[in-house]
Amino acid sequence: MLSCINPSLKTAPKMKKTHSLVLVFLAGAFGAMLRHMLTVGLRSRGIDEWFAILGVNLAAGLVAGFVITISSNVHASNFKKYETVVISGFLGGFSTVAAVSWLNYQLMFVDAQIAFAAVFLFCAYSVAFLCAKLGQFIASSLSSRAKHQQKVHPNDN
Repeated sequence: MLSCINPSLKTAPKMKKTHSLVLVFLAGAFGAMLRHMLTVGLRSRGIDEWFAILGVNLAAGLVAGFVITISSNVHASNFKKYETVVISGFLGGFSTVAAVSWLNYQLMFVDAQIAFAAVFLFCAYSVAFLCAKLGQFIASSLSSRAKHQQKVHPNDN
């Protein structure tokens, strides 16, 4: 599925299927656990749950854009091999549609805050997409800076 977004993913080295499934499972569990801990921690400090869920989605978008771009620019096969583990596993568990949907349901039908629900949905998806583009920009900048450093100082490796 990610190969539709980034054609370079089609050439990513293959991992053994069982190894890959176990790593995606563990990364997803860790991502979900981290999201839960952040949400509970922020709520215990008096911060609304919508802010925690939105922040998680924006951070996940940033990390996804960064990882996909670095993976396509780096020729290290080990990094490309674990891209699916990070994006589908960790970020899939960390940032879920279920959390956004549940909160939006609460806002619309329980709290009757329809305008806020619309703004929240816009931010949860559109701004997360912009964060992914920001992550892509940061990764591209770092990659080009590293390539420039290699050209300027070729004997430092």
